[in-house]
Amino acid sequence: MRWSLICRIVVLVMVLVVAACATQGQGPMAWLDQPLDGSYYPLGPITVQAHASDADGVTSFEFFVDETPLTTASADSGRLAGAMVEWNPMEPGTYTVRARATDSQGNVGSDATSVVTVGQLPTPSPTAPTAPEQGEIIFLVEPEAIHAGECAVLRWQVYPPVDALLDGEGVPPDGEREVCPPETTTYELLVPDRDQTRMATVHVEPPEGELAIFFAVDPDVIPAGGCAVLLWEVGAPEDWRVLIDGQEVPHVGEREECPSQTTNYELLVETPDGPQVRAVTLHVEGEQGPTPPTPSPTTGPPATGTPRPTATQPAPTTPPAAPRIVSFQANPPSIAQGQCTTLNWAVEGVISAVYFEGEGVGDHDSRQRCPGQTKTFNLRAVGPGGEDTDSVTVTVTQPQPTQPPPSGVDLAITDLRAEPPSMEVRGDITNHGPGTVTNITVQLTCQWDERDPIEGTHNLGQMGPMPIFIGSLSPGQTQVFNTDITVHPGQYEVDFSCSIQVPFNDLNPGNNSYSEQGW
Repeated sequence: MRWSLICRIVVLVMVLVVAACATQGQGPMAWLDQPLDGSYYPLGPITVQAHASDADGVTSFEFFVDETPLTTASADSGRLAGAMVEWNPMEPGTYTVRARATDSQGNVGSDATSVVTVGQLPTPSPTAPTAPEQGEIIFLVEPEAIHAGECAVLRWQVYPPVDALLDGEGVPPDGEREVCPPETTTYELLVPDRDQTRMATVHVEPPEGELAIFFAVDPDVIPAGGCAVLLWEVGAPEDWRVLIDGQEVPHVGEREECPSQTTNYELLVETPDGPQVRAVTLHVEGEQGPTPPTPSPTTGPPATGTPRPTATQPAPTTPPAAPRIVSFQANPPSIAQGQCTTLNWAVEGVISAVYFEGEGVGDHDSRQRCPGQTKTFNLRAVGPGGEDTDSVTVTVTQPQPTQPPPSGVDLAITDLRAEPPSMEVRGDITNHGPGTVTNITVQLTCQWDERDPIEGTHNLGQMGPMPIFIGSLSPGQTQVFNTDITVHPGQYEVDFSCSIQVPFNDLNPGNNSYSEQGW
């Protein structure tokens, strides 16, 4: 499954601002937005979308499948133009889709190509080595740019299907999630078994009148020895200085980066009201060795096949300080069992990401939690200059019984479920009567087994005993309890069971346990 990278155009428009220095007369530079190279599609209609840029204006596009012309589409003669056509392959196979553009002077540019497979999923080669298969990861956000208060959708697919983490939270191999960040936020999709990472950034445009800063790296994940391009545009007066990693740069530009290890980059704008900072991260897969010196910026994109010019790198500047967690607290810090508290925090400095219990969050944010027992929550802030961590403990008090143990009561666990979006396990305790339960505490224990159906591995766990306070439960009434345990159905096959121990003679102790098999 593939999704269109519609807002990638936003990045490429930045390139066109400085494209005037590119060599003319060689025809437009074209690229395919979709289908992407190496993609897989079911047999059926496929949208082919291309864009091209040329200082003389783009007048038309030609599309081919293998060596067969597909169609010709006209363009509006602008410096940046696009065209979209439909291709309906008649049979499964592997095809080469090509697009090229012509400018107003009649110059024909070079082909943009994508090799796609139609009607079949990729299968491992029978002669492939026994080393772990790297597989394929797709991680997209649509749209890539939103206004404050709007939302975007993260979509991902891991093939072959395997366990994945989205900002530290377990997710299925194929899924999507709506996100509504208050500011520009980068999300991380990690496949631990392959040590592969993909990043997707939602750029939140400031309200009208605020400083507009665009800062991105394309792509944001490269193999060892590969390169990416930093792109930026700052909508500010020309006398406001713009610096990247301490080096002054033009307000609009790009430069190539080829680090040997994962590297953070910081863009700083000096304004009369203080510095405005943006940060991006370029992840290197299979990284080795220290980061090489950063190349100097270029004045524009070179012509096809032309090496990018570089200049002598100035002496390194002092890196920014690590972000600082200025406050992290629970309100209230102590609760009775069954109540909730709100965790609030504030982080200052140059920030790349903030994680609350492994979940990517804002630098000034909050979350409500209802722990069943005393629990410590963790906060981590990461930036180009390092990181800061903090923790806060929420105390859960256990009420003491105020009445003698009941008689003639049958308590039972009647349900267990993993509730989205966190997939924390919750359950129900029901009083089958005939008596009433008032102000008692039962002890809850749970066990679980998460099985990987592909690898055949098991993740065993147990919890408890954990006290559960029951204030009043009449015959036929049910009380919900929270185990504070998170499982990953969809990625694993999960067996889960819980039992309660009661401080009185239960009429039917056989239903004090409950199990769910094969979540």
